[in-house]
This record gives sequence, structure tokens and C-alpha cells, in this order.
Amino acid sequence: MAGRAHVAGVDLRRSAVHVTVADLAGRPVGAASRALADPLAGVVAGAD
Repeated sequence: MAGRAHVAGVDLRRSAVHVTVADLAGRPVGAASRALADPLAGVVAGAD
């Protein structure tokens, strides 16, 4: 992937974070999702 341009999208929810990476043509090149631990979910909830 070095030498090519990419864009990343991040979706942060109270219970999880989702990340997707795509090239500039819109083709996905990677994705990951992780559940957030309860203490971090509480911090995010307190940001309302």
C-alpha cells in the first residue's frame, strides 16, 4: 500500500469502534472493529 493514496473512515460508538480503509477509487483495502471496554464506554457516554 505504500506509495498509494488511501482514505480512512472511523465510526466511534459507545460500545465499539469501526475503521475502514479504501483507496481513492473506493475499493476497500482493510477494515477492523473492536468492542470498547466498559470504562471507556462510560467516558464516551459522559461526553454527551
